[in-house]
Amino acid sequence: MLRNLKILDCSRVLAGPLCAQTLSSLGARVIKVEPPSGDLTRRWKGSEGGVEAYFGAVNRGKESVLLDLKGTSGRSRLRGLIQECDVVVHNYLPSVASKLGLDYSSCAAVNPKIIHASVSGYGADVNEPGYDIIASAEYGLTSCTGDVAPGVKPGVALVDSMAGLNLACGILSKVVERGEGRMRDGRVHTSLAKTCVAGLANVGHSSLNGGERKERYGNAHESIVPYQAFECANGWMVIGVGTDAQFEEFMGLIHLEVDPKWRGNEGRVKDREALCGAIEAVMAANTVEEWIEKFSGAKFARGKVREVNEALSCPKISDMVQDMEDGEGNTFRAIGSPIETDYDWGAGTFPPTLGQHTDSVMREFNIE
Repeated sequence: MLRNLKILDCSRVLAGPLCAQTLSSLGARVIKVEPPSGDLTRRWKGSEGGVEAYFGAVNRGKESVLLDLKGTSGRSRLRGLIQECDVVVHNYLPSVASKLGLDYSSCAAVNPKIIHASVSGYGADVNEPGYDIIASAEYGLTSCTGDVAPGVKPGVALVDSMAGLNLACGILSKVVERGEGRMRDGRVHTSLAKTCVAGLANVGHSSLNGGERKERYGNAHESIVPYQAFECANGWMVIGVGTDAQFEEFMGLIHLEVDPKWRGNEGRVKDREALCGAIEAVMAANTVEEWIEKFSGAKFARGKVREVNEALSCPKISDMVQDMEDGEGNTFRAIGSPIETDYDWGAGTFPPTLGQHTDSVMREFNIE
């Protein structure tokens, strides 16, 4: 797929590395540039063993090259790598990128065909640091998550992850442009701020077209009822009823009489409290497993609320979880790519040790 594409990943932490790993999972070769201290996430404890979970989550399938970009030798080697690669990815502040030779002008001077991909907090020319939790709070995601003020931070760094995927999409568009001889400018950029706003989807557009939201719905839905989590005798279950026909089916299976005003979604939204209260009372009488069996074959959506460990062992996704070894006795359990094609790239190669490939990469490209 992208087998002949070479990515120079100069980014750190999550958004940029996830972007590069996504392209790696599609066949691109990714060379990760790290400072002498390594990527910050190498020191963020999140697992037992030799590979930190955070680093390993977004740095598989890469070669690690150690460069001190604060020195002239390191920057000279960087220019050599830029000359050999097709794409540069970074998430430095604009002022820092310029000093390191990672700004677009510097990269294009070395390689006029380079695709220059960057992710920032607030814009390509804004020298303010950006973090997922801040972007989520400032640009609406926190406010519509949870059910009490001021809202809650999502359990994973969604804005960082979305930004990385957006950047990967932008890179692919430039790869196509360049292949067709239409690329006039190699710059691709996204920000956490704009990514967060774009991710507001229907909630953002509802605000733009119908006024400010006055309520938080937590595990429920603003516009569809019932579409939320219900407590059962031994756990929680989520019910998603998308049509009136599905609602009739659901109510029949739980043996709850349908009030005439509930037959349309608009009436169900208006009478949310009474309807969901009645459903809660019925759902609490049986276990999750009993309800799953009872709902077998039904057309409405439903599912058990699972802890992470349980979710990762589910048969429907179990092929994504892969056991990796580095040949020296170190192991790492990884979540592979969700993208399915006729190519199977798996989870990539084992997360590299710091500077593991410096000598071999420099020799390959004749860089002193």
